[in-house]
Amino acid sequence: MIAQFDRPAGAEPHILEPEDFRNLFAVLETVANCVGQEQFFDQFREGLARHLGWDDTVLVDIPQSHGSFPEKSALLDHLHSNRPADFLEEYIDRWYLRNPFKTSRANSLLGRKHPITLCDMYPHSTPAEWEFVDQYLHRHRIADVLNGTIDAGPEGGILVCAYASDENLIRGRERTLMKHLNRHVGPWLQAHFGRLRETRTQAVLTPRERQVAQLTADGMTNAQIADHMYVTVETVKKHLTHAMAKTKCANRTQLALLFSAKDTVRPSGPS
Repeated sequence: MIAQFDRPAGAEPHILEPEDFRNLFAVLETVANCVGQEQFFDQFREGLARHLGWDDTVLVDIPQSHGSFPEKSALLDHLHSNRPADFLEEYIDRWYLRNPFKTSRANSLLGRKHPITLCDMYPHSTPAEWEFVDQYLHRHRIADVLNGTIDAGPEGGILVCAYASDENLIRGRERTLMKHLNRHVGPWLQAHFGRLRETRTQAVLTPRERQVAQLTADGMTNAQIADHMYVTVETVKKHLTHAMAKTKCANRTQLALLFSAKDTVRPSGPS
């Protein structure tokens, strides 16, 4: 066990200075100006670096159509980082299933909107999981990680991983900032995902493709859809393949989630 993880988690006072709130508002302005735009997540990451001093972060965007987390095969498309591609590819190829931040304990804490660090996860991690820290994070000069979530309601969310080169850089201030980000960025993220979903569902589908997609969202099997539409199962599969390609869905589950998602209300301004 490494010495820096002996200190109790969250022992520092969580009081923000006026300057911290000004910086948070600047981050909100950044994301508000990018809702619905392709560069939303990169601009958000750059805002965290510019205004909060979080120069080394990885964002994982998790739209509702991908469930609780993107599948391993699709993860690279949902990672946003200033680190080189080989850093991310190594994680996916070797460490994806050995990350202590992916344990049930971590998910429980994050589900309660509690930011977590390596200090929090050490007592709940196996030696195999801790190899992720020693052989991956430390090798890449990462001494500690602050993980937090931003909830976009029914539209999905973001996992925010802020890396620190020194174990003493993540303190009460950073935990509190992460909590405020979840509370105030969430509505803008919900609006962003909502606009992207509207764009995808409005893709140029033929009437048959749209009908198949909607029936899939209603829970019908391919055979049931074929009976309903008086076509063969092979025809249904063809329409599904075309609909998934046009809406950029990796499988029928994502397509079903896309067409079953409820409309959301966009915020009128930062809260």
